[in-house]
Amino acid sequence: MSLMREMSRWWPIVTIGLIVGFPVACARVSERSGGEPPLALRIAVESDVHGFDPHLENEVGTLSVLDNIFEPLVRPDQQMRVQPCLATNWETPNELTWRAHLREGVRFHDGVEMTSEDVKYSYDRILQSPETTYRALASSMVGIDVIDRYTIDLKLRDPYNVVVDLGGVPILPSAYIRNHGLAGFSEHPIGTGPYMLSGWDRGREIRLTAFADYWRRLAAYEQVVFSVIPRSEYRLRAIEHGIVDIAYRIPSKPAPDNGYRLHVQPSPTVYYLAFDVSHDRSPYVDTPTNPFRDPGVRRAFQLAVNVENLVDRVLAGRAVRASQLVAPGVFGYNPAITPPEPDRGTARGLLRRAGFPNGFTATLDIIDSRAAVGEFLKSELETIGVRLSLNLISRDAFYKKIYADHDSSLYLVGWSCSSGDANSLFQYGLHTLDVSRRLGLQNVTGYSNSRLDQMIEVTSRIAEPVERLEMLQQTMDLAMSDLPWLPLWVGQSVYGIRSSVLYTPRLDDHIDAFDARPRGD
Repeated sequence: MSLMREMSRWWPIVTIGLIVGFPVACARVSERSGGEPPLALRIAVESDVHGFDPHLENEVGTLSVLDNIFEPLVRPDQQMRVQPCLATNWETPNELTWRAHLREGVRFHDGVEMTSEDVKYSYDRILQSPETTYRALASSMVGIDVIDRYTIDLKLRDPYNVVVDLGGVPILPSAYIRNHGLAGFSEHPIGTGPYMLSGWDRGREIRLTAFADYWRRLAAYEQVVFSVIPRSEYRLRAIEHGIVDIAYRIPSKPAPDNGYRLHVQPSPTVYYLAFDVSHDRSPYVDTPTNPFRDPGVRRAFQLAVNVENLVDRVLAGRAVRASQLVAPGVFGYNPAITPPEPDRGTARGLLRRAGFPNGFTATLDIIDSRAAVGEFLKSELETIGVRLSLNLISRDAFYKKIYADHDSSLYLVGWSCSSGDANSLFQYGLHTLDVSRRLGLQNVTGYSNSRLDQMIEVTSRIAEPVERLEMLQQTMDLAMSDLPWLPLWVGQSVYGIRSSVLYTPRLDDHIDAFDARPRGD
């Protein structure tokens, strides 16, 4: 099937929201004259949202949409610097208290004012509900006190210095949830953000409408359409033909001259191989013992894969080799760490010493859109006797298999350190699982290193920036020497932006429609 013929399957999806009017609960009155249609911003993204409860989601594409609907007390700006949001300011009366002063007059989409009771409800849910993606914060919190209508105290178990973590929980409407239940809220979510959900065609598009009573100002665009177009070349065609205004993650090409511009920036996401180290015998490896428990085997994988060739031949140069588990620019990145050059002779020797002179067979779980990466890794690892079978599955099935079912021996995925601080990665992903203290709650490989755990916990209590950075860099050095995850590449985010739109993408790759405006406004 030709590209244009198959693309015709997606074009009606992109345009449908622009032809049919959106049903809205609290519509902004159009300021446009002469009966013109509402001003709409059309955005092409690669995947649908997983759901609309922001406490249950931790995937960049989903959060990119939800950030337009919900807001936290503090959030990073476009350059990942912490800024006030629903809190105007904060302080620490003592080392075990984080006090936040709320912005007055902020309203939820149903018109009810946000107060301390909503903040308390939101944080109590984090503390009490094991399924929330923010539950690792409970490792540092013991509770929340309401001081008055616009002041709250977060009470800490130990000193904790990551403000964007503590203040980054989306605030939910407590009265609305009491009246409608969490199921009703998930179906018809409301927040305090600049946009309200007005429609969702699953697998096709998400439609948002500007919130008339938003506390900052009216959004420049009255409607926003997130069109789900999984294939990057189709998103490119959509921006080239003017069907969308912003296209996320498109193939880069020479500067176009047909009404759009390219914006290329480093991605915050590091893509890595993760190894099952929890089983004595890993389920998808053909050996009686689990080879991935041996750090030498993990090191052999690192020495076998020529990541520079992967970047050039498969990723078309739109990435750089990763030296560690966070991207440059994240607080805690260690510039002294350099990855080794490929050395397959040494890699084969490491496998022999680990007891696998003839290599072994393993299954690599990988999202189907990354099939070319999987084929490259398969070819590279064959050179040292590791025979990979590729399990290519959909994005949703992949996340369920890895994070819900914990059913993998080897998988490739990305981690975006959206807090801007490497300790989030360590606390969530690499600390030994400790449910009682809410640590390691996304450590699905079973990795455990008591020395690393101690360093992570100590770092969380350090307030002085220079000392904290040094400790984070030491922690990263230890993690890279043990190699529980093998970082491969840091991506580049390539956006297409119509010349009629003024928009600068965020470094965390969340698409904030409030930041966009028509050129000339």
